[in-house]
Amino acid sequence: MIKAAIIDDGVSENLYHNWFLQKNTLRPLVINSSKRCTHADSCYGVIKKYLLTPKLVQWHNIKILPDNAFRANIKSLLMALKLCTLLDVKVIHLSIGTRYWRDFQLISEEIKKQMERGAIIVAASNNEGTITYPASLPQVIGVKYGKELSGDEFYYCPNSYDGVQFIASAKHELENYTTEPANSFAAPLITSKVLNLLCERPSSQFIDVMHYLCMLSKNKSSYVPTIPRISSVPENSIFFYLYKNEKYPFTQLKLANRAIKDFVKITPNSWKSYPATSLASAVIYIDGPVAYAINFIKKLLIESNTQIWILTENLQIREKIKYLAINHSSRLAFFNDYCISSSYTHLCEEEIPVVFLYGFNKFTTANMLFFLKQKFLENDIDCLVAGDFILAKVMDLDIISKEQSIDEYITESYSFFQCEVMLIGITDTPLTNFLLTDRHLLVCNQSVSEEYPDIPNVLYWSENGLDEILYQMIFNILS
Repeated sequence: MIKAAIIDDGVSENLYHNWFLQKNTLRPLVINSSKRCTHADSCYGVIKKYLLTPKLVQWHNIKILPDNAFRANIKSLLMALKLCTLLDVKVIHLSIGTRYWRDFQLISEEIKKQMERGAIIVAASNNEGTITYPASLPQVIGVKYGKELSGDEFYYCPNSYDGVQFIASAKHELENYTTEPANSFAAPLITSKVLNLLCERPSSQFIDVMHYLCMLSKNKSSYVPTIPRISSVPENSIFFYLYKNEKYPFTQLKLANRAIKDFVKITPNSWKSYPATSLASAVIYIDGPVAYAINFIKKLLIESNTQIWILTENLQIREKIKYLAINHSSRLAFFNDYCISSSYTHLCEEEIPVVFLYGFNKFTTANMLFFLKQKFLENDIDCLVAGDFILAKVMDLDIISKEQSIDEYITESYSFFQCEVMLIGITDTPLTNFLLTDRHLLVCNQSVSEEYPDIPNVLYWSENGLDEILYQMIFNILS
């Protein structure tokens, strides 16, 4: 018997166990089958439609959404997941998630616990196309709907920008109606497929389920493990720098994470002889299409028990690393290099000032951003700091993804973050690709300023060092 749970606004049918979480209190759910058809009823109906052996599934009905409400608080969702642990539920179906960035860490921690005990979670993404937790997490089977799909059709999408790996049909003929095109009606189809496998092979784990779903998908793709993305590394980590060309003076980089123990340049001639046996954890920054990078990573995996964090913008390298993760998933991770995709088209009424650093190399820009961030915080000025280059993540700064324009990122940040000033480092985006207004300050070198003479507010900066002068000049201008 496979234990499964549906966490939603309550199925009207009397299932094996029926629970209601209200004001963070758990109590039995009184079933009233004469009531209206709930959202959970529709989801449950879709699952039953495609479930081959329903008698082998023991259902737990967990209601966390009150009647006629479409929102629940994060505490209710976390309590419902903890209840699933107590009940030893194997499959959890969720139409609920959060887009609020402050909830992400709480959700991630609970999902990790669920994965460690062997639970399989199927979660619908939100209908606005933004990052949704838990659906966007690599340890969760995230689902959104595809307009062109029908019946039990679905696709596997391993490189989705939002981390949601399956696109499925949301059009399902139930007893008296057809479900609407929405992500929450696509997810039940995938849940039914997961249950079909587990009813046949109850010992199947997450990776077995993923391989099975990929085999059933319309594109019949091979499963590519998504390496977890993180934002911090253990103490005493070694920082490796692999480069194709020695373009930048690497010694200028000052890491925000004080836990980094040492910096080591790895060259085409030195990677084979590096002693890896005593290495506990490493951050590897791969600058461009470095041919020997994969061989060096393999060496660390074979010769040591090293925990490895990868930092690279090169898509070809990233794809090769994903395949390495099939046998080493517990020891490989990517730094978190995506940000929430924008679904906002409005600006707030009072725009906060934005300072752009433009025309400097990546290492100089990263150092300038980190220095300015520290100075603003020392003076109790809350600031959001970001860069359009992946190296910014090592400095504990936000990343502007390749799929998102600078203007979209700023617009989104007005809605998501409470800050008094924004600092943005630009190294990979042309100056003409984003809007400069009277509320923006461009810090650049003389050569850049001569190319664009009509910029409203410009501060020329050609000094090599980072000192109080730059901060004071910016502070005075913003004031």
